Amino acid sequence: MTGDIRSALRSAATSAAERFGPVFPLRAPKARHAKRPAWGLHADRDCDGTGYCRTGHLGWEDLATADTERVARCWSNFCRLGSGVHNIGLPCGLSGLLVVDCDMPKGPDDRPEGRWTREGVGSGLDMLTALAQEVGEQPPLPGDTFTVRTPSGGTHLYYRMPSGVRLGNTASALGWRIDTRGWGGYVAAPGSMVTDTTGTRRYEVEADVPILDLPAWITRRLADRPRETLSAAPQMATDRLDRYVVAAVRGECARVAEAPPGAHAMTLFTAAMALGRLAPSLPPGTAHSALTTAAAGYLDSGCDCTTREIDRNIRNGLTRATVRTSR
Repeated sequence: MTGDIRSALRSAATSAAERFGPVFPLRAPKARHAKRPAWGLHADRDCDGTGYCRTGHLGWEDLATADTERVARCWSNFCRLGSGVHNIGLPCGLSGLLVVDCDMPKGPDDRPEGRWTREGVGSGLDMLTALAQEVGEQPPLPGDTFTVRTPSGGTHLYYRMPSGVRLGNTASALGWRIDTRGWGGYVAAPGSMVTDTTGTRRYEVEADVPILDLPAWITRRLADRPRETLSAAPQMATDRLDRYVVAAVRGECARVAEAPPGAHAMTLFTAAMALGRLAPSLPPGTAHSALTTAAAGYLDSGCDCTTREIDRNIRNGLTRATVRTSR
């Protein structure tokens, strides 16, 4: 059975590399967080400079490849990252893509605010349609561009990144239950699977049609939005912190806010470690508060993050930094 799954994923990974460009391995379908990067792919602050990082740290975006021979090896018994049973990560920015991720509500009480509920908006796709109609544009529909149905019932709409604009990732910036993935982000490519007690569900191609350019109205909304950095930075006692510390806090919080769903935990942990090393110049409580604010979007991003997990990752990172500093 494992061999059959490995073969299916290898075929899907090869197809994705041929069609879209570089891919990299995610965790196995049976893993708890099957959409996250494979276990061997680590953050720069955890890099020991050995193995494939012996000449410098390489992250998932650096290791992604469109070489079909390398892809076939990685999704085989010869993979250095494990058994070769991996889901497929597709780096959106590297592939020139902006993927609009329209999610389903998390439960019966998960509804958009205000008039959108009254107007019958019940999913991210409904929300996108309503937003397009509000500005007098043709609603983006599944089937107009390359479309993938996710295991949770959501929809990935693939678009070409507009030239001259570098769009990153957003969580609900466009609207309720709408995320986007661009530079610094990835999606699970078609053929990836999620296996749990209810069975195995796949990322399935719903419309195998040419990829369209990103609609101009979406480009404008994403390009004009405020940068998701630490809006709480001015709320810190910045007059009591030197400029280096403030810059470090803002930089780490920006990295946390823009992390894609598969990298939330590790990004938050490493950011907490980085800020923890600034003690006593930066009080741990201030660092914790800043990172908690930066990670607030995780709770509405369609991933599995919870308030407790966010708190634990921050505390673990701060504690790890304290232990290392005291050595």
